[in-house]
Formats: sequence, C-alpha cells, structure tokens
Amino acid sequence: MSKTVERLLTFFIGLPLVLFITLIKWNDHLPLHVVMVVVTFIAALEMQNLLAQKMQTQNRFFMAVLAAALPLVTALCLQFKLAQTNNIILLTGVLALFVSLTAEVFPSEKTRSADSFFEPALQRVSATVMTVFYCGLLMSFLSRITVWEYSQAALVFMLLMVFGNDSLAWFFGVLFGKSTKGIVKASPNKSLVGFMGGFFSCLLVAYLYWRFQPAYHQFQIWQVLLVGGICSLTADLGDLVESVFKRSAGIKDSGKIIPGRGGMLDSLDSILFTAPVFYLVSTLLFF
Repeated sequence: MSKTVERLLTFFIGLPLVLFITLIKWNDHLPLHVVMVVVTFIAALEMQNLLAQKMQTQNRFFMAVLAAALPLVTALCLQFKLAQTNNIILLTGVLALFVSLTAEVFPSEKTRSADSFFEPALQRVSATVMTVFYCGLLMSFLSRITVWEYSQAALVFMLLMVFGNDSLAWFFGVLFGKSTKGIVKASPNKSLVGFMGGFFSCLLVAYLYWRFQPAYHQFQIWQVLLVGGICSLTADLGDLVESVFKRSAGIKDSGKIIPGRGGMLDSLDSILFTAPVFYLVSTLLFF
C-alpha cells in the first residue's frame, strides 16, 4: 500500500475517531484527557529517541512519564475543580526539572564510577527539559479548553482547522505546488501553493463555523477569521519546527505508529503549536 493511500485512510478513519472522542463531554471530557496523557507519553518517547540521535539523554521511559505528568495533573486539577490549577501545573513542571537535575547529582551505581559521566550532563538535562516542555506543557493547554462552556465547539473548531490546514496544504502542494517548492529550507518539499491552500482552508473552516455553529454566532466575523488565520500560521510553524528537529537528528519520521504519517509527533506537531495560541487568543477574544 502506497504512503498516499495510507495517509488518506488515516485521515478518513482517524479524524472522525478523534472528533468523536472530543465530542464526548462525559465527566468534563474524561476520555479525551485519557487519550491526551497516552499520546503525550508516546510523543515524549519519540522525542527522547529523536534527541538521542545526537546527544545523550536520561532514562527515556522515566522522562516520558514526567512529560505525561503535565497533562495528567492538568486533567486532575480540572476534574476536581481545584482553584490553584495554574500554580499546581507550574509546580509540576518545576518538580520535573528538579527530578532531572537530581538524577545528574546522584548517578546510578553503574555510572557512578565513570569519569566521563558528568561531561554530557547538560545534554541530558536539556533533552529532558525540552521533552517535558514541548510534549507535556504544550499539550496541557488542550486540556484547559475542556472546562470552557463551549468546550466541544472550541475543541472541534481548533482540530478541524489544524487537520484541514495540514491535509489541504498537502493536497494542493502535491497537485499544484511543484514549481513553488523550496521556499522554506527546513522543509524543501513544502510549497507556497500548499501553504496558501492550508491558510484558506482555515479561513473557510472559520467562516463556516461562524455561519453555522451557534456557539460562535455571538462573535464578530473578523474575530473568528483572525483566529483561523493565526491557527493556520501556528500549524505550519509546528510542522516546520519538527522538520528542523528531524533534519538535525538525521531521521525521516519520528516513528512508525501511524500509517502514512510516521510517528505520534509527526501528527501532533501542529496541534502542540496551535493549542496554546488558540487557548490564549480565544481567551482574549471570546471566552
């Protein structure tokens, strides 16, 4: 089966499944929270493997647990409606940093006697901090949207824009973008036509949402279109940033878990960049 067919099957099967889980509002989106913790753990493992191509890392399993702890703690705070959610999330991130630093101060018995153990300590700590922040903290913003009054509408809005931007950018790029490739060195296969197709797909989703979604009728059209344009840019930026990571590591895909797309990070990169921006912009403009 070709990669194109696999990608199309993943889109037509995966997108409805993701949207279905997102629409389950039972117990403040508990199924979605569970999925987010699991995918954060998998993405963090992939991130550690990616970083390990060029630098030393700490225990990958344990560091993935630290990354997954952020969306987990966020979900628990929201489930129990704790008043100090932001402070608890901040404390969780600080504790993750302390655990990473302590692991370098007190090495295991196997490595304690090695004279060269401490030389790559900065690499190991940096890899952990990067993994916890990139995979864990950015994902936690998606968790925060689940407590909004119109959480289902907002989550579906964001996901449709991200997936629409990614899919139509790929579609238009493949069909019409051959002559406009190479505008971004980080990802030479990306084309200007593809970027434009993704951008206008986000604007179209935004317009249709404003037109037909009751939760967004109360807002001005320019507000909704502004969110659409911004989310298109962040989705593209997230994809390009991960391309930089993979080029630096010398690998094509972060993993093989998702047919036609590669690893979990390959599918989450745009969401990770868009979730915090969508949360902040929507908070300022809407909710």
